Amino acid sequence: MPGKSSKEIFEATLSAANNLSFLLDEYGYFTDEATEKITSKFGILSLSSDPVSTLLWEHYGAGLSGLCIGFDTSIYPMLHAKELIYADTVPIAALGNGASLDNILFFHKSLKSIWEREWRIVKCNPGPFEAGQGIVREVIFGSKCAPEDIEEVKSIIPKNDGCRFCRIVRDRFSYALKAQEI
Repeated sequence: MPGKSSKEIFEATLSAANNLSFLLDEYGYFTDEATEKITSKFGILSLSSDPVSTLLWEHYGAGLSGLCIGFDTSIYPMLHAKELIYADTVPIAALGNGASLDNILFFHKSLKSIWEREWRIVKCNPGPFEAGQGIVREVIFGSKCAPEDIEEVKSIIPKNDGCRFCRIVRDRFSYALKAQEI
């Protein structure tokens, strides 16, 4: 897509300010107020690279009654997805230390969340993300997803567009989940 990237716009906005110290506390960490003020101006799409994670299905998949959408990562905006960095400590945003402010704000998370295997796309304004034709490659329905919801999704995303439809099932010999084509 033409134009500047979220990172370029974000960095230009921050560098335009004469004094960035108001964003940081005395230890070099972003204040809660600064984090809220900055992140509210952006759209963040959170993704995972693990479509069969039991914890993800329980936390975000409405207890196996939701769905998971798999995207073609070579089509805009997915090709801009960036993997999160998980750490035990919050990164310091000391000015001049080479730390990228957008990385600190948007692409770091507690090591306790590493099971999410999260990727994010950040854009310069809140609201829906626009995507190219054929970007949906797979839809995985939870094992408790209502049949009418499955049919509605199938009517919106044609299978002949190259989209694969699956359902989450439990492995017979373990507690693991797997996606079985339907």
